[in-house]
Formats: sequence, C-alpha cells, structure tokens
Amino acid sequence: SLTKPTPAIATEDAQQTFVTNMLRPYAPNLKKADDSMVELPYSLFDAVDELTNKILSKASSYVGAPGTIALLGGIQINTPDGVS
Repeated sequence: SLTKPTPAIATEDAQQTFVTNMLRPYAPNLKKADDSMVELPYSLFDAVDELTNKILSKASSYVGAPGTIALLGGIQINTPDGVS
C-alpha cells in the first residue's frame, strides 16, 4: 500500500525504510512522471526540505539571540566517470 508505512526489517534497513516512508506522499507524482528517475531527486529534496523545516521550527528557539540559522540545500547527481 502507498499509504501504510513499511516497518524496518533489519537495523541496516532502517535508513532506507525511513526514506521510503518519507517518499510515500510523492508516489503519485513519481508514477505519473515521464521519467520517474528524473522526478525522484526532486521529490526526495522536497521531503528532506519539509523534514528539515519541521525540525528547525521546533529547535530554532534554542538558538541564542541574535542567532541565525542558515540552510544550504541542493540536488547532487552522481554519474559515472566521463558523464556529466
């Protein structure tokens, strides 16, 4: 099911399970995309961005005045040697 979280089967699967569950809301977009492998990093970025902002909204009050939090994000695509 696309909406039911998947439990981690083994400890080494925990991170992949977490990422998979974060991407579940983006499944419809991935399914209808012309190329799901092109859409995937954008969906993953959006999921991580949402999580990061949730964390910051709760933790930012712990930054002492006049503290500032700066975030830098992007998408990195690993390609084989000779491919850009």
